[in-house]
Amino acid sequence: MDASVAPALVLKDVEAGYGEGPVLRDFNLTVAAGEVYALLGPNGAGKSTAARVACGLIPVRRGRATAGEGAPRRGRIGLAPQDCALFPALTPRENVAAVAALCGLPRSNRPAAVERALALTGCAPRADEPVHSLSGGWRRRANLSAALVGRPRLLIADEPTEGVDAAARVVLSSALRETVQAGAGCLLISHDEAFVSETADRIGVLAQGRLLAEGPPKALLRQAFGLARLLVVKLPRPASRLAASRFAQSGLAPSKDGLEWRLLCEDALGAAQRVSPEADAEGGRGRRASPRPGRPGRPSVGRLVMMAVAGAWARGFWRDRSGMALTLVLPPLVYLLFAAVFGAGARGDIDASVALHDAARTPAAAAVGEALSRDLGPRLRRLDDAQAVERAVIDGRADAGVLITRDDAGAPQLTVVSAAGRDVAAAALQARLVPAAAALAGRPAPPSRAVSIRQVGPQGDVQAAYYAGAVSVMFVFFAAMHGAMGGLDERRSGLQARLVLARGGTAPILAGRAVWLTTVGLMQSFAVFVAAWPRLPDLSVWQAAAAILTAALVALCAAGVALALTAACREAPPS
Repeated sequence: MDASVAPALVLKDVEAGYGEGPVLRDFNLTVAAGEVYALLGPNGAGKSTAARVACGLIPVRRGRATAGEGAPRRGRIGLAPQDCALFPALTPRENVAAVAALCGLPRSNRPAAVERALALTGCAPRADEPVHSLSGGWRRRANLSAALVGRPRLLIADEPTEGVDAAARVVLSSALRETVQAGAGCLLISHDEAFVSETADRIGVLAQGRLLAEGPPKALLRQAFGLARLLVVKLPRPASRLAASRFAQSGLAPSKDGLEWRLLCEDALGAAQRVSPEADAEGGRGRRASPRPGRPGRPSVGRLVMMAVAGAWARGFWRDRSGMALTLVLPPLVYLLFAAVFGAGARGDIDASVALHDAARTPAAAAVGEALSRDLGPRLRRLDDAQAVERAVIDGRADAGVLITRDDAGAPQLTVVSAAGRDVAAAALQARLVPAAAALAGRPAPPSRAVSIRQVGPQGDVQAAYYAGAVSVMFVFFAAMHGAMGGLDERRSGLQARLVLARGGTAPILAGRAVWLTTVGLMQSFAVFVAAWPRLPDLSVWQAAAAILTAALVALCAAGVALALTAACREAPPS
């Protein structure tokens, strides 16, 4: 390579790790521009830590890490983690397009860049199927396409061939070679001896955080592995009891999550043939779906990254129809249940309190008052005028009121005073007063004419507004926590690391997630209040504006609390 071209990556006397103990000690590594450098070593040797140092995701305690002309720069490093660092509900094309936006590619150049990256890895034939429906090999292709779309100066590929067939290995090897021929450097981490031998220009052997040997592939691979080969069986779900027993009998050891079984032996091909029936039986495919293009972002890097992230989560939410139904349908149903049980039911039982005013002052009216007093006991309050009865009902000091008056002809008349949210209590009291009204009038009369109901105070149900607000807040926090928990899955898969390597850095990523969680919270509040609308009090313009602002602030606070809690969750560091 041209000596005047700066190396793609230089790690000089690096010490780095997690907690107090370092993982890398006096670590030196140089990846030249235009070469594939393969880093080999057992589990726990520090390969993943070296990759994270190269990306700038963890700081060095001592030494120096440079990529190109300086420190690792965001938007110039392509990361293909060991796990599938993609949005599962989106298609490979949509994932690669989202990463292209995160890398800051101009909008006009993105379609061509996306098609080029998909073609490099041979992913184009399945580019419009959701990632969650693809097999492991196609996910690997899509994962590498996302790392290549920004034409990185440094490509970091962690186990790119795990779970892929021989044909896919050839395609991925060609993609890496074509990338470095364009001037990029590639740090390759792999246990696949054949792939490393075909693809790498140099390899380094890492053990206990130190680089033990460096050189051409063939000699060092023979030194590192001898004649042994690694057999890896990767499953979409934990193996059944029968398959696990078969794998164990063949000498394979499971990973912690049960999704991967490995065996290092000289006769790996024979072992693969023995377990292939069980491995095939444990596999599965999903259904297909059509792509849905997202809306383009704005030119500024921070806003572009934020909108790209929020748009990706929004499309994933739209694809998850069951989750969308639970998010938008369950809250209104719970509100209706709350309103029915705690609103109408509580107000309509026999323990309702009643305010009474007798304006007729006749013996018959006095008899009605005495009958109500015997029936309700201390729950009946006698007040001096009709206005006092109305205020008591409006203020909630009484569930309903009774006014005994005379009509224009001098006949006594009973009127039930009700307020918003007291419909059941008023109807129950009206039914009780029908016999008394007939006695006052001296003849039987239909309830609707003998006892009238007059509603006072604000129109609508204040209790309904209270329950709608309480249910909204509850579900907004639930939804925010559920959405933020997705960040933990993204952290485990490496998607979070890929997002953080975008040009805008961490802040737009968090802002994009907060915007989306706030939007979901607003949608939930809107759904609840739509269900409650027929019973809500009349609102002025400023009251409606205050309600919308309050809902937005509650949703934003819920998103902030959820993101803070998930950020505080720590996992065991990778090696």
